Amino acid sequence: MAHAALAQQARENAARHVAQTDSADHNHRIDPEAAVPEPKAQSNFTKPDSKIMKTSGQGFDQCDNAQVITDENHVILAADVTNQVNNVRQSEPLLAQLQSNVDVAELKGKLNEFPGAAGCFSDSNVNALVEAQLDPYMAQQRLKHNEQIPEASAMPHTRRFVF
Repeated sequence: MAHAALAQQARENAARHVAQTDSADHNHRIDPEAAVPEPKAQSNFTKPDSKIMKTSGQGFDQCDNAQVITDENHVILAADVTNQVNNVRQSEPLLAQLQSNVDVAELKGKLNEFPGAAGCFSDSNVNALVEAQLDPYMAQQRLKHNEQIPEASAMPHTRRFVF
């Protein structure tokens, strides 16, 4: 069954390639119906939606990427799991889920801060957080060992961040 899924994926990839490069004078090297998976192609039996991602130990593992928003008592208000490696596109959907969950639960009170890792930082995320009246606390970049933090006056959005 896994081999059949990999073969189907190879056929779909070949068909997509043919469709993108289709022209009268282009001779395609592969027939989409005859496409076979690469010899090293892999599939995860237990969680096919997860992906192989680079991990902090400089290796690669089959992973998912999770985000969560909690209140000051660590009660989860919004959470999501994705197979996208980068967190940049995750803040806005999580904010929408937060607003929906707060409205449905008719929660009182207000969140004030949004802490995030360097992978969350982008102008669109900062703007979305400010629009949602949350103070973003995100690293603007990842520093190497022994690298000094840049001067605050040289960094954009310095009024909004604490390092």
